[in-house]
Amino acid sequence: MPASVTACDTCCAGDLCLFAEGLTVGAGEWERIVQPHGEVRAGRRLYQRNSPLKYIYLVCSGCIKTQRDTPDGSLVISGFHLPGDLLGIDAINNDRYTADAVATVDSEVCRFDYAQLLTHCASHPKIAAKMMTHVTRYAARKDEELAWTMGLNAQRRVLRFFLRLHDSICLQGRSDRETVRIPMRKQDIAHYLRMTPETFSRNLAALRRDGLLELQKNHFVFPDRGLAHAITQI
Repeated sequence: MPASVTACDTCCAGDLCLFAEGLTVGAGEWERIVQPHGEVRAGRRLYQRNSPLKYIYLVCSGCIKTQRDTPDGSLVISGFHLPGDLLGIDAINNDRYTADAVATVDSEVCRFDYAQLLTHCASHPKIAAKMMTHVTRYAARKDEELAWTMGLNAQRRVLRFFLRLHDSICLQGRSDRETVRIPMRKQDIAHYLRMTPETFSRNLAALRRDGLLELQKNHFVFPDRGLAHAITQI
């Protein structure tokens, strides 16, 4: 983690942060629990698979992907984590991270000392409740992702991915019609959706041809977001 950090009042995560609700924490306690956001350059690794759990991370800006190599040498991308998402929750089960975490674009994260956070949760119910909300949200999202990656055909999976990306980014105050930057490589999206880059490109072209998605270089917008949601319901 770079040494340079910035104040929380400049953080892009806003009220998505674990400590966003004005919870009272003494200065000394705060420094033991959280290191305010530092930069992670695109392509740099935040943590390594199988390394011991020490920190839970909050994405403040940018995007972090989680990935792992398989025994046959292929790459599995298990998720893309956007502002407001917690990273490292999957390590709580056995105290080790289950994937490599790599920045797809220049990003900023906060890190929470997990042992100190647990201690603090015991005496601060509001923080414990907030932490539980993040954990259950993570579990619900994973369940939803499993449902649509297994239950939708390739074209609808691509459309559903862009919907999730759009909705996550637009929580930060953007309008529905504002173009959204794609903060990861299209090849990585294909890996995440369990399809070849060629299959991904064909389905992306079909969505554009059918008027369901407008795409210009690394930005996109939905002509009719409601229709896209209706098409991808399962």
